[in-house]
Amino acid sequence: MKRSKETLLASRPDALQTLASAAARGDARAQFMLGVCYRDGDGVAQDFVQARRWLGKAAAQGEAMAQYTLGLLYNRGDGLARDDVRARLWFAKAAKQGVAMAQYTLAGKNNSYLWTDDPETVARARHWYEQAAAQGHAGAQYMLGMLYAWIGQRDYAQARLWYEKAAAQGHAQAQLELAWLYCEGKGGAQDDAQARAWLEKAAAQEHWQAQYELGEFWRDGRGGAQDVEQAYYWFGKAAENGEARAQAALQSGAAQGSAQAQYAQGR
Repeated sequence: MKRSKETLLASRPDALQTLASAAARGDARAQFMLGVCYRDGDGVAQDFVQARRWLGKAAAQGEAMAQYTLGLLYNRGDGLARDDVRARLWFAKAAKQGVAMAQYTLAGKNNSYLWTDDPETVARARHWYEQAAAQGHAGAQYMLGMLYAWIGQRDYAQARLWYEKAAAQGHAQAQLELAWLYCEGKGGAQDDAQARAWLEKAAAQEHWQAQYELGEFWRDGRGGAQDVEQAYYWFGKAAENGEARAQAALQSGAAQGSAQAQYAQGR
């Protein structure tokens, strides 16, 4: 059974010294782990200067996770001033070595693709999302679906494919977007039952919009049984999460005598 760094340091007082000695000898992996210890205050006092020092040494030797972690420190400005240029530089180095989180972060670092159809900008973001998505990164799969559905050259079949991959991993927003594609018949067959099934999965994760949409499906009998009280149950859940349309639906239902709507309003 593998033991985590945290467990090792907690159970062996000499572990940190062993790690520090290896780092001082130039072991890149040890330097990375020591940097993480200083970042997290694990076995030592939290010290972001020391964290950057040891992560920097490991990153300079090509340790991919150190490059990504160092990029995060610069990106967030932990302990020192933020440095977006250095953050991008280290994210790019880690991304080129195949670190999926670095690829995903780098793709979103310049989000100007969200409001432009400039082919070069969109292609740059798509390239890194594709790299991360191919490694199973759910967030990248979702964003790739968004690019195909909304940005640049639309391809709803590709959007559906990538949303499905992210949705299968439990990505709630991807489940909602996939439900929309099934509902509208974009990228494949129109299927209210499938739309409803994905709304149920997203709603179970407390996604307010999915809860409201699922309420409408129950109210109208779309994709399955009609049950007004179930509709008000989901409107109540959405209203708890701040959905204004759900709150209005509950008010209307309560005024019409729905017990579930009245109960949801009284919570």
